[in-house]
Amino acid sequence: MMKPAGLVCWMLCCAPGAFAGDDGLTQKIPVEAGLRSMEIRCKESAEADEQAPPAVKLSFELNFGVFEPFNLIRSGDVGDQSLEAEDSTGRKLGAVAFDVGNLHTWKRGKRRVTVFKGECPELPSPEAEWIRLHGAFRLPVTRDVPSPVYDFSLSEGAVSFPVAMAGPEEEQECAGDMAVAGDAGVEELSVKVSRRLGEKWVLEVMLWNDKGYRIASWELMDGDGKPLKTDFVNGIISRDSSRPGIGQYMAVDGGTDLSKLKIRLYRKEDMGTVSLPVDMKMGLHGTVPE
Repeated sequence: MMKPAGLVCWMLCCAPGAFAGDDGLTQKIPVEAGLRSMEIRCKESAEADEQAPPAVKLSFELNFGVFEPFNLIRSGDVGDQSLEAEDSTGRKLGAVAFDVGNLHTWKRGKRRVTVFKGECPELPSPEAEWIRLHGAFRLPVTRDVPSPVYDFSLSEGAVSFPVAMAGPEEEQECAGDMAVAGDAGVEELSVKVSRRLGEKWVLEVMLWNDKGYRIASWELMDGDGKPLKTDFVNGIISRDSSRPGIGQYMAVDGGTDLSKLKIRLYRKEDMGTVSLPVDMKMGLHGTVPE
């Protein structure tokens, strides 16, 4: 029997799933989905009425984790979405609304995770043994696409060289430092020593292009390909219509050998809005297996 008073349940139950693209042909993306918490609690009324009993509300928190190089992104186009709720007696509890449009993710190992919160309009029957949530979320997905790795030297203090960014219509395949550039063409990357900052060198890295690339990250390495510890000072945007570009100021240790460096860029690629089916049952002690 499910009793509402003072119940707070915390749980994490991950299961493998997949995103399927709108065209039915895109690759499936491994994802973890599960219940983080179910909570039944008294909610004080905003009106100061001492005679009115506090409202009892049932709420849920759902976990979603997508594996790199994929990520979930915030988008105003998806807005509020809902899952249908019902209990084991067959009682319909209405649509549980979740604010999907304001999602944000954080890194946990090799996953990017997020939490959606929703409130159920009705309480389950006192005789209910479990509650079922089912439906689907429409979520915008991106992936980070790596460029090839480029060798360069700052012995002269500054350098510029062509870089290939993968085209949005194809898969990029990397083999060592080689990559398929596709139809995106060749862009110009410039790197220079900007200034000394205490015990560190501040480098200015700029990608000059008019295609509106969104760079997820800039990976700077030493001559052997080992990632350097970098402090990202601030981003750069060139609004010069004759030479638009985006970049980053990054600080490296003052003892770094600037004559032998490598760099790789990770570009964000939109994969569109995809559907994630959700169907789970939960009781007082966690999720209920089928």
